[in-house]
Amino acid sequence: MTFKLNDKVTWTSQSQGSTKTKVGTVVEVLPPKKRLLREHMDYGLYGGNPRDHESYVVHVPGKTDKAKGRRYWPHVSALKAAK
Repeated sequence: MTFKLNDKVTWTSQSQGSTKTKVGTVVEVLPPKKRLLREHMDYGLYGGNPRDHESYVVHVPGKTDKAKGRRYWPHVSALKAAK
């Protein structure tokens, strides 16, 4: 499935025995072999190796209006369109 800017998406992540479902908005579509932009570091997202397929940076809002939220670079296979 492919997504475009401003699409709402959801995925489930697992860490230290805890599973969480996240819902966010696509803020960048990365073509194959493209690195993350530096601006994402301000949101707690740090680079990694470029992927060999189109991928997406997703912004998940914070729990309060003042919180800026976080950005994630989830595996494309985990993403689903949010309802």
